[in-house]
Amino acid sequence: EGPRSFANGMEEKFENAGGTLMKETKAIGLFQNQTGRVVGVKAMGKNGMISIGAKAVILACGSFQNNKELLLRYLSPEADLTAARCVPYNDGTGLLMGVSAGATLSRSIGTFYGHLVPWPLVIPQDPDSYEAGDATSFQELMGNVQQYAPQSIVVNLNGERFVDESLMDEWINQMTARQPKARAI
Repeated sequence: EGPRSFANGMEEKFENAGGTLMKETKAIGLFQNQTGRVVGVKAMGKNGMISIGAKAVILACGSFQNNKELLLRYLSPEADLTAARCVPYNDGTGLLMGVSAGATLSRSIGTFYGHLVPWPLVIPQDPDSYEAGDATSFQELMGNVQQYAPQSIVVNLNGERFVDESLMDEWINQMTARQPKARAI
């Protein structure tokens, strides 16, 4: 029946198992005990700041495509110019929380998963505009753009071919992020 039906079913199972689902609540920090072990989360809810104690914390917060500083630090000198094909909430909060608690980053932090996107970007990158937008039209446009990768050539702004397009979107995007102005045609 679709993604919403699946999500509703998972919410029900979670709550039936004793979990508390806190929608519209954003984790913004971690609590650690004297030994450095993470023992809870600081979050911003509808009614302000809350503290949540926990035996374990899983940082499933998305990536950092909407954090220009992290893109520059971990991807390439012009990665801040890349177009993000993601929800605007992928701002690196989870990554930064983990690092602040002593987490070690993977050696492959300089890679990412992504698809070709049209320019100008059609997915709003601020939360209010994104929530007010038409997700169906976003998905249709993105799907149409992605279909053509294996039948196309990709050139950088200097008109130079820089990637084997048969390797598909994920690899094309890795290489595009390293081109002048992080753009390709």
